[in-house]
Order: sequence, then structure tokens, then C-alpha cells
Amino acid sequence: MEHGVYDVRCNKHVMAVKWHDNQCVTLATNYSKVEPLGKAKPWNRVKKASLDVPQPAIIASYNEHMGGVDILDRFLSNCRPVFRSKKWWWPLFLNSINMI
Repeated sequence: MEHGVYDVRCNKHVMAVKWHDNQCVTLATNYSKVEPLGKAKPWNRVKKASLDVPQPAIIASYNEHMGGVDILDRFLSNCRPVFRSKKWWWPLFLNSINMI
């Protein structure tokens, strides 16, 4: 598959998009859309230059908003206390305290 090729499958509520960059990226959403198509500039190792390939809007939206989740996950993994408990809500409670 070439860079920028994408496939969309949709039912009434959920849309799944598979887009080929350096590897295949698969996302599912009930909020975002494929169009308008943006431009991505992946590096081509063979031509040793960047290419302009079409990028669905859902991929651009994911890339734009993913940084904050990665930072939060990194911070939480550094200082995550380990408690064993029989109460199902205890890990949820501790995780919400750690996020503050």
C-alpha cells in the first residue's frame, strides 16, 4: 500500500478509518469525520524527501489531542501507588486523586 491510502467503514453510530502512513493506523469514532482531507508530510526513505499525502481529519484531530494523554500517563506511571483491595472502586478513587 502507498502512503495516504485510507479505507472507511461505517454503520449508523460508529465509523472506523484505516489509514496507511509508515504503518497502518486504525481509529474508530462516533464524533469526527474523514473529510476535509489535510496534508501529511511523511519521510520517504527511498526518495530521501518528504511527500505530501492526504490525511483524514480524524487522524489530524487524534494527533492534535493525543499529547496531553501521553503526558498524563507518563506522570501517573512514575508515582502510582500499589494497593491491593477487595473494593472495586478503590483503584478508580486513587487514580482520580493522582490526576489532581
